[in-house]
Amino acid sequence: MEPQDLSDEDRKIFVGGLCWETGEVQLKEYFSQFGEIESANLKLNSVTGKSRCFAFVLFKDTESVSKVLQNTHAINSKKVDVKRAKAKPGKVFFGGLHPESPSEEELKEYFSHFGNILEFEIPQDKIKNERKSFGFVTFEKEESMKKVLKVGKVSLAHCELDLRRANPKIGRMKSDYYYYPSHSYYPDYYSDYDYYSGNGGPGGGGKMKSKVQSSTATPVSPY
Repeated sequence: MEPQDLSDEDRKIFVGGLCWETGEVQLKEYFSQFGEIESANLKLNSVTGKSRCFAFVLFKDTESVSKVLQNTHAINSKKVDVKRAKAKPGKVFFGGLHPESPSEEELKEYFSHFGNILEFEIPQDKIKNERKSFGFVTFEKEESMKKVLKVGKVSLAHCELDLRRANPKIGRMKSDYYYYPSHSYYPDYYSDYDYYSGNGGPGGGGKMKSKVQSSTATPVSPY
């Protein structure tokens, strides 16, 4: 299997507890003994530019990750915490729904072919008392979202659905299709790791929940 066919999540490790002076070059030098490295990403403080004392290393293959996890590690004479990187979720916008079709069950069944679903939602029009013509699906892995985006459009229950990436940033976002107060499913993907830099994390360590709900947003859609 070619490296590009493998999921990034399966080939990536998290490295925490790093010394302030440890850089990406040292990370590559150390972990290259376990296999070929595609990239090393040291996380920096956006204000000071200093290391947040954790990083992610992406290998060319999954076998290298297995080798790393079988050992304990020390870099710059400091023991570091190494584990598989957690999967980053991905959120998709789908537009073009009819008032009653496709059904919620048909939509879930279709999207489930791409991966595990964390959350599914179709906003409701409170005035018309019917669902709006678009919705969102959040996958457990960003890789699943990427597969959906490659499809672009799909015909389902006589509806031509437009599939696009939903903007995950906090705040009121504008797109070509709608206005909506976007949900912070992952306000900071790295917040769970931030205790390594001693600041507790900007996201407050909130946990994602798998649920089905109707949003109270009031989007505007051309559909």
